[in-house]
Amino acid sequence: MTVSNSGGVSYQIGTSSSGATFQVALATTDGDGLVTWTFPLAYASGVVPQCNGIAIGPSPASGVVISVQLEGNPTNTSAKFRVTKSNITAAALLGLNILSLPASPGTTIIQVFATSP
Repeated sequence: MTVSNSGGVSYQIGTSSSGATFQVALATTDGDGLVTWTFPLAYASGVVPQCNGIAIGPSPASGVVISVQLEGNPTNTSAKFRVTKSNITAAALLGLNILSLPASPGTTIIQVFATSP
């Protein structure tokens, strides 16, 4: 496994026992909750890696729920992610929790993953 730092972004590249190449990095979204991750090591032409992301943020107990979605289809060189945040508000009289979406999710640090199929 290789652990590197490029432009302040740490990432890891490794190969599993089955020969699949995986990459992991930290990325920060823009104010609209979007980030495009360009893989440090491009996959072979025609290879579309499996990608996902996990938010590094507050506990849901804080009243904020974060969701990370893959935006569009990844390519052999990059993947785009979108983060949305929901605020949880309790409606005590009704016994319900209400989710509301803020107008702008703001910047969020996410851990992104890619692996060859």
